[in-house]
Amino acid sequence: GQTRFMAGPKSEGYSYFTVAEEHFWFGEMQVRKRTASEEYARDSYENIIFSIARFNEITSRFPSHVTIVGFDFKEERFISQHAKALRLDKRLVNYVGLPPLGKRFDLAKAKLGEAENSVKPFTNDPYGCRDPIL
Repeated sequence: GQTRFMAGPKSEGYSYFTVAEEHFWFGEMQVRKRTASEEYARDSYENIIFSIARFNEITSRFPSHVTIVGFDFKEERFISQHAKALRLDKRLVNYVGLPPLGKRFDLAKAKLGEAENSVKPFTNDPYGCRDPIL
């Protein structure tokens, strides 16, 4: 969904799709034709559940496995909290963790923010329904 005010009325999913298209990352038209984005998720838990629902909407089936790509320091939240809350079999969930790049990225600050603003709130509210931070 639209999670950043300064980004304007564009979802994160659509912005990633646009970047991939502008940089020709799809490679072939067949890949581009099979690519879809999810437009309504407002947090990481919704990213997973809404993406699974979107996959089902397009293919009329549920995925046999789920691959999540994100920063490496967020893996615990996605696997230990979100996948668990969704009752996804851990053997069928793959997290591809990438290190943040750039000299200006403050990893210590990001890890602290991850712990305080994501891991802790989702620990107390696994579905992201009650905690105002979520």
